[in-house]
Formats: sequence, structure tokens, C-alpha cells
Amino acid sequence: MKRLLCLGDSITDCNHLFSPSPYGDGYVRLLADELGADADLQVLNRGIDGFTVQRLLDHSDEYLACNADVITILIGINDIGVMMNTNRTKLQQQTLLAEFCEKYKCLLSRLASQQTSIVLMGPFIFPWPAFYQHWIPHTEAMSDLIKELADCFQLPFLPLQKRFQKELERHSVSELTTDGIHLTPLGHQLLAGWLLPLLKPR
Repeated sequence: MKRLLCLGDSITDCNHLFSPSPYGDGYVRLLADELGADADLQVLNRGIDGFTVQRLLDHSDEYLACNADVITILIGINDIGVMMNTNRTKLQQQTLLAEFCEKYKCLLSRLASQQTSIVLMGPFIFPWPAFYQHWIPHTEAMSDLIKELADCFQLPFLPLQKRFQKELERHSVSELTTDGIHLTPLGHQLLAGWLLPLLKPR
């Protein structure tokens, strides 16, 4: 049986540990619904509320044990939260961003050792509440670093900050996010739709 393993933080988690559905109530459930016609596919939601890239790296042995054929990774917004909510200087923020990149690279090196197909997604933030506008440059910088890692490892990359910013031309912020970070049902629907075409093993 083939396995799709979805890694991330609360955006991926979506209460999957406390829901009747093992997929939660977000984009992972939508992926499972869409791919459900394939009886030979098992979808695993391993997103955990509050996770950072370090926590993913800490659990990498567990992820390797899943023997997944395809892995998706959506991580980073909690790392940015640490940068922005802990009174760090600009130099300290830059150091944390560089450390994020190194840890992400270590994670990919570990996961890629099984020749698994991996899809990377960039973090995103909405400009609401207004103070999140100050997070956007850091989110874009982190997304650029993840894109560089994707190119280095020859992996697909989904730039969610740019995609959601584009959607704000058609939808109000409240239609896409509940609090500036987490997604509404429409937001999850859009994310799943962008991700599905990339879930083909190399």
C-alpha cells in the first residue's frame, strides 16, 4: 500500500487527534477525500499544533518508519512567531532564519535518504490583524530559502504566501483565514487544490 505522509504544524494538524476523522478537518482531509478512489493509498496526518522545524527534525525517525511514498511539508510560521514575539534584534532574527534553513536542510537530507518523493510548501501569513503585516517580509524571506532548498534537492515547491496574496484580490481576508494564520474551509480548499497536482511520485 502506498502512503502519503503530511507533516506540519496546526495548519496541517486541524484537530486530527481529537476528530472522528484521522485526517482532521483541513486540507489533509480534502486530499484524502479526493484521493480516496485509490484504495491502495493510505493518507497519514502527522501535523502537530505548535511544531517548528526543530520538532520535525526531532521526530524524523518516526517519519522514516512510516515508509511513505510521498511526503508533504508545511512548516515555518511558528519559527517566525519565535522570531517576532521574543524581542529579538534584527541580527538575531537573521540568525534564527539561517538556523531554520540549516535544520530544514538536515530534515530533507534525512527524509530523502529513502528516495521518497517530497513536496515542500512555503509558510504564509495574512495582513490581518494589522500587526501581522510586519511578519510578511520574514515569511517571504523564509519562503525564498525553502525554494532554494527545493531547487537543491530537486523537489516541487508551492509558494503559498504568493498564492494567498493573489487570492486576496478575489476574496476578503475573513473568507480565507480565521485569525491571520489558520485557514477557513475555503482556504483549506484552495491549498488542497494547489497541492494535488504535485502529489505524484518522482
